[in-house]
Amino acid sequence: MPAYVEIVDAIENGLQQPQTPAGLADIFAHLEAAWLRLEAEALDWLLELGARLSDQQIAGFLQQMREQQQEFEDKYLQRSDDEFYEESYENLVDNAKEYLGALNDEQRKLLREASRRLLRSDQAWLQERALWLDQLAELLRREPEWQQRVRDAVAARRESPSPRYRHIYEHNMGVIYELIAQLLNSRSSQQDKFLRDKLEGLRKDLNTLIAQGKNPPATAAR
Repeated sequence: MPAYVEIVDAIENGLQQPQTPAGLADIFAHLEAAWLRLEAEALDWLLELGARLSDQQIAGFLQQMREQQQEFEDKYLQRSDDEFYEESYENLVDNAKEYLGALNDEQRKLLREASRRLLRSDQAWLQERALWLDQLAELLRREPEWQQRVRDAVAARRESPSPRYRHIYEHNMGVIYELIAQLLNSRSSQQDKFLRDKLEGLRKDLNTLIAQGKNPPATAAR
């Protein structure tokens, strides 16, 4: 959590300067590193939980994951390209408004243009996810040393995606970094205040979580 506070501070301090895609990519790399540390801690907890579950519970979990996979395929793969672009545009607008407030016409034009430059990732992502579910089902047979094999598989999946998925991901992130830089550099004074208030709210929330972690609530007496 302290790493996230440092990142929020760096973002706010950097607002004094013109934003660049490269600078935003660097910020995202720090965010990703902080997230991976949390992910590793969460994985350890999940593996401990997995060791205590019954075979029936494991089977139920895998079934739920496969049902979710089918829901994703039904939701995303049936879209036309025009539907994909429109949903992408709407998502970009929602995200931009969350940090900048009301958008002007020129900013909406930037969002529209960026949405049309995105490559569809749904099919590649779902193919990767389906392969992962097959691999996970095998790992969750929980043969000797299965927990370390899960850790190794998670790391390999993160570090070695398919060339197709990597290409789409890197292209889309490049589009997003460029878009964010354009939006930040075009922000009005009102949007600047909105953004700084948003960052201050994030900072307070993170510091509250950090304090709670240092001082967990006392367990009620029984």
